[in-house]
Amino acid sequence: MIWLLKWYYGYKNFGDEVLLLGVIPYLFAHYSLTHLYIETADTAWLQLWLDRHKTLLWTYVSSLTLIEKHTAKNYTRDQLFLWWGEVLTDGRPFPYNGRNYLFKYPKTIFRGRYHLLWGIGTPWSRISSWLRKLLVWRAKTVVVREKRSYEVALRYRAKEHTTLYHDFAEDVLPTIIGSFPKSFFQKNSNPPVLINVNPYIRSEETKKKLIKYTKQHTTSYFFPAEIWVDDRYFPELATDIPWLTLYDRTIYSLEETCKHIALCWWAIAARLHVLRLAKLLHIPFEPLVYQEKISTFLEQCSGELS
Repeated sequence: MIWLLKWYYGYKNFGDEVLLLGVIPYLFAHYSLTHLYIETADTAWLQLWLDRHKTLLWTYVSSLTLIEKHTAKNYTRDQLFLWWGEVLTDGRPFPYNGRNYLFKYPKTIFRGRYHLLWGIGTPWSRISSWLRKLLVWRAKTVVVREKRSYEVALRYRAKEHTTLYHDFAEDVLPTIIGSFPKSFFQKNSNPPVLINVNPYIRSEETKKKLIKYTKQHTTSYFFPAEIWVDDRYFPELATDIPWLTLYDRTIYSLEETCKHIALCWWAIAARLHVLRLAKLLHIPFEPLVYQEKISTFLEQCSGELS
C-alpha cells in the first residue's frame, strides 16, 4: 500500500519543515505504514533538511521517499494524507484556499481514501463552507491541533474518527530546547532582537514598530520563516534599520537555530511557528496577526495564563 503525504514542502518554510519532523514519527506510530512518500517542490533541499535531523526521525528515514510535485500524479495513491494549516479558508487566494482539492483528487475524496491533518479554517463563502463539510465528512480520519478545529470536525465526522492532538512542533521543539543547559539562556548586556515579518503585513505602521524595538540594540536578526517570500521585505527594512542582519537558517540545523534565537531578548513576529518558538524559549514577543491560526494560538496562550 502506498501512502502519500501532500503539503507545502520544499519551499524552505520554517513552520512546515519543523512540523514535518513531528508528523513523520506520528504517522508511522498511528497508521499501518511501512513506507511514506512525501510530495515536495525541491527534493534536494528537503532531503538535506531530513538528513540533518536523523536523530529526531529514528529509523523512519529509510522508509521515506521524496517525490517532485510534477511526478506525484504518477503514483498510485492508496491512501493520501492532506496536510492543511487552515488551508480551507477564504483568507488565501486560489489554489491555496483548498478549493483545488476536489479537482485534483475527485476519486480519492469521493471514495474517502484520505486523511486530514491539522487546523480547520473558517470559511467566508458558501462554496468554501460546502467544501469544508465534504472534506471533513469523507475523510477516513481527521487529526486537529486545537479545540476549535476539533469541535468543527465533530459536526461532520464521528468522534472515533477524529483526534484532538497538539501542534506537531510540540513533539520536536521542547525536546531540543530541553537539552540546553540553564546557563545557556543567560542574556548578554546587549542582546539582539528577533524580527520576523512578511509582505502580507507590510505597512508603515509595522516598520515604525520594528524601528522602535530595535533602535537601542546593536544587533537585530531578520528571520525569514519562508525564505522565498519573507526575504523580499529585508532590503527595504535594511535601508531604515542598517543594523539589521539577515539570518539564513537554511545553513543551520534546527538545534543551532534554536540556540541562536534563545539569545534574543525580544521577538516581533508574524509567522505562527516563530511565535511558538519564542514562547517555548520564554522570549517576550509581539505578534503581527494576519491569519486565523495566529489568533487561535494567542487565545491558547491567554488560556494558559488564566
